Amino acid sequence: MRDLRDDFRERLDAITGERLALETKLAEVRQREDRYKMLLREEEERCAASSAGAAIALSVSAEDADPDANQNLASLIMTTMRSKNRPLDLDEIKREMGRTHFDFGTKAPGRAIHFRLIGLLNRGEVGRLADGRWTLANGKVPVQEAQPAH
Repeated sequence: MRDLRDDFRERLDAITGERLALETKLAEVRQREDRYKMLLREEEERCAASSAGAAIALSVSAEDADPDANQNLASLIMTTMRSKNRPLDLDEIKREMGRTHFDFGTKAPGRAIHFRLIGLLNRGEVGRLADGRWTLANGKVPVQEAQPAH
């Protein structure tokens, strides 16, 4: 009977070499993907800045913030997202909302905004992309990648 160990070692070495070549190629593809994501995000910001102006000027009066604060917060979030006309992450939404006069009272703004976004997601008014950014569900910004929040 013939000893097949040397044959198996040769085949294993060939497979290992193939795997290493594929891993190298995958790393290169990931780098290219990351570069294009960065370029796309920069282009989205540039286009949004040119179409919506440098900053949004929103204000909510004190009487608007009282009885229907959740609805007013939702409206303000939607207005913010429409003005940017591109997917936004929570920090960007929070930063834009900080430019308004909305009174969060004793609530932490980030938490209040996040929970209101979850409500808007459940109502189908916004979507959430795989990278965690939020997008409008009106067809202007693609939501086919939208994922339910976990």
